[in-house]
Amino acid sequence: MDLAQAQIANRGARRDTPMCGALSRTWAVRAVRAVAATVAAAIAVTVGLTGCSSGPTTILESDVPLVAGTEVRLSTDIHLRGGELLSGHAICFGAMEDAEAAVKETDCRFADHGWAVLKRTGSRDRVETTYFKGDRRAIVLVEFNSIDPEMSRATIDVSSTAAGANQEAPSTPAPAEPPAARP
Repeated sequence: MDLAQAQIANRGARRDTPMCGALSRTWAVRAVRAVAATVAAAIAVTVGLTGCSSGPTTILESDVPLVAGTEVRLSTDIHLRGGELLSGHAICFGAMEDAEAAVKETDCRFADHGWAVLKRTGSRDRVETTYFKGDRRAIVLVEFNSIDPEMSRATIDVSSTAAGANQEAPSTPAPAEPPAARP
């Protein structure tokens, strides 16, 4: 037997010995446990962060909810009184499957805050809904971004027809009337 054959024979013998087999199984078990622990930790962190970063569901803690899956990026001419948003404009961005799905969830949110649907127009990718509550109305335009669904957009325009609200509201023109619904 030459040296090369002896080395090959020794390699095979080492694998069959109980000591080497026990060590390899121990390391395999440790590796599996480490991977399982890492995955469990990643899931726990993801769930924890999701709970922490869910953010607000209304505009400035008012009675006007945000469109499902979005967050406010810009708000202007905001006028609040006693937890009610009397007037203002908000532009929101976020992830959504399509405009119709976001609107269905948003309808539930508005209903939970006492708003009702006045009218709705649009398509799968763009839906405009007018909600009303008392003397206020909210026009919500949801636009699905098919190129980058994570950056879909929603705008919310709130106005009030109360006589006292216009005296305290910022001096900006009221939002334009939405186009009449087509038959």
